[in-house]
Amino acid sequence: MNYCIFMFFIWMPSIHTMFNSIMSNIIKGNRLPILPQIKYDTLPICAKCIHFIPNGSRIDLGKCKMRGEKGLVDGHVVYEYAENMRNNNEKCGISGVYYVENPACDSAKNSGE
Repeated sequence: MNYCIFMFFIWMPSIHTMFNSIMSNIIKGNRLPILPQIKYDTLPICAKCIHFIPNGSRIDLGKCKMRGEKGLVDGHVVYEYAENMRNNNEKCGISGVYYVENPACDSAKNSGE
């Protein structure tokens, strides 16, 4: 079986070259390059959503306008934290079901700010 694997690498020049490079790095004691793996990299960000309410400099304490509770006496609405909304799949969820991109965030990105 090992002979079959070896023969496969001989007949596939590009794979053979890559295999030789990896093996020479291992033999020399060099570490192989590690590609970045960022969890949730492709998912929408609450801070760029029109429903997001920032909390000063503490963006992690921002709230979401999509869910809240209105006080019966004073009418003041207490909104839920954005992080709680995203961590609960019955609300916005990890995928960001209620996410709508804020055009102001997009224009700031395009102007280089």
